[in-house]
Amino acid sequence: MYKKRLRSIIISFMLVINLFIYTSTVSNAQEFVSVCVYSTSGALYQSVSVPYQSGDTAYSVLAKTGLGLSTTGGGGSLYVSSINGISEFDEGPASGWVYAVNGYKPDVSAGAYSVKAGDKIAWHYTVDYGSDIGSSISKLNSYVANNIKPEPKPEQKPETKPETSPESKPNSNNSNSQGSSNNSSKEESTNTSNSNNTNNSSDSKELSNNSTSSDNPNNSNDENTDKETETNDKSDSSEKSEEEKKEDIPDDLKENMEKARAAVKESYKVEINSQWEAMILSLLGEEVSKDYIETKIIKEIKANNGNYHTITELEKNLILLNILGYNTTDIEGVNLLESLITSENVEKQGSNGVIFALISLNSINEDIVNSMYDKKLDNAWSTDKLIETILSYQNEDGGFGLVKEKGSSIDITAMAISSLAKHIEDKDLKEVIDKALMFLENQYKENNGFISDGNLNSESLSQVIIALTYLDIDPSNFRGINLIEELFRFKTDENKFSHLLGQEFDNMATEQANLALIAYDKYLSGDGYLYENLDVETITTNIKDENEKIDDKESNNLLFASIGTISLCLIAYVVYRKKKNNIS
Repeated sequence: MYKKRLRSIIISFMLVINLFIYTSTVSNAQEFVSVCVYSTSGALYQSVSVPYQSGDTAYSVLAKTGLGLSTTGGGGSLYVSSINGISEFDEGPASGWVYAVNGYKPDVSAGAYSVKAGDKIAWHYTVDYGSDIGSSISKLNSYVANNIKPEPKPEQKPETKPETSPESKPNSNNSNSQGSSNNSSKEESTNTSNSNNTNNSSDSKELSNNSTSSDNPNNSNDENTDKETETNDKSDSSEKSEEEKKEDIPDDLKENMEKARAAVKESYKVEINSQWEAMILSLLGEEVSKDYIETKIIKEIKANNGNYHTITELEKNLILLNILGYNTTDIEGVNLLESLITSENVEKQGSNGVIFALISLNSINEDIVNSMYDKKLDNAWSTDKLIETILSYQNEDGGFGLVKEKGSSIDITAMAISSLAKHIEDKDLKEVIDKALMFLENQYKENNGFISDGNLNSESLSQVIIALTYLDIDPSNFRGINLIEELFRFKTDENKFSHLLGQEFDNMATEQANLALIAYDKYLSGDGYLYENLDVETITTNIKDENEKIDDKESNNLLFASIGTISLCLIAYVVYRKKKNNIS
């Protein structure tokens, strides 16, 4: 009797489970999304419906096509660099992959954009910042890429601000930022930096996520250039001691800076999605996951023997490993430094790759760099060659562009300054830098802020702040403008940063803002410059081994849990045997 009853209960339970599974399957049977992929030569993947699953993203749907994909980063920083062997920058520095959903370009990474049943996802390969694709995403730039910035809406206009020194304004607590790393070229893209990129390129996107041509590429400096050349921005701030500089910071700004640091520490300790996040953790004095470094960075370097199609990926890895104290001339047998200076792809991404090549070399011990040149490598990118190439991208308005004679970009100009700052005296670059600073000042005052794609954005501010610290110029008083307070207008409720005012936080914008704040903190403390001159011969201890033994408390908890589970199983078995004997 007991056995029959037990058997009936089990069968009924299984029927209920099967019914639930069948009902779920039927309810989702008609849910699909459509996806298509177009290169410049035609459709790689015609518009086809693929099964929709809860949690699908624009990237996961793309992955269902079976096309060969190459990506960098992950989650909100994921960047699609190649589809079916067609890669970013294959057709010039303005080329790469972008995506749209229902005809609209989202403002987040493809790895973070959640799709819904019935959505139509289209991936396109652009060769001209997106202007060659169609009106719906015509204003995308190569840094914007598939994770970064949204197409500006007609009703969105920069708010009017006084041209004099801006006063402290309340934080805009719901800013949105770029979708990713931002990054390839924001790669570097910081933001390589996109990043901010055609895709979200963490290179030319991560490093400079907002490198679009300025709206006024032909601003002439007229008589002001000579006047500004004589102006020394360092005069007041450089005479102050580090303690005096810190005392000048308002208490509310200090508090905001601490909150921003705490927010990224908490977030990046859980998961690292980009080299920038790992850099930020280390620069803030926190341990970086050894698992991330070994299974993501070093494994990738060994797999391709240090040869990168996207040069800013190599540059980001080199800068990161240098910050962590690795000898970049011997990453488990790979000479990453030599791979950079002998690469044929340094200028493939336009000025972006060249700029970050110089920043990379600047960050490494000079003796080690010189030892590479002593090897007399064929066609090596020397420091002089890098500087000469960067200067060829400077326009008449003083700004630098991603592509020669295609207009100046705020982000590219700021990054160029950061790369050239170390060489101002020995290469006689003062006039070059003065013209670039004048360009930045003109852009700010003529547009009531730094504008990209017709919108005020935080990434441009971040890049300018970093550049000013390389020049020992106080970013809180750049020709009457407090850029630090301006940056915090993009702070969100989560103490992260948005791409545009009033939007939710964006991963790439948060990365670049925190790099800017670290650079500012180094300026205040007199502790050198972002990325620069660390001793690469001393292997860091600032890497956390994920396989370290569990501490005693955790071990005890695990032991007690195991004992409890075994005890419950024994009790259940005894009760079962007793009931069975009673029935018998």
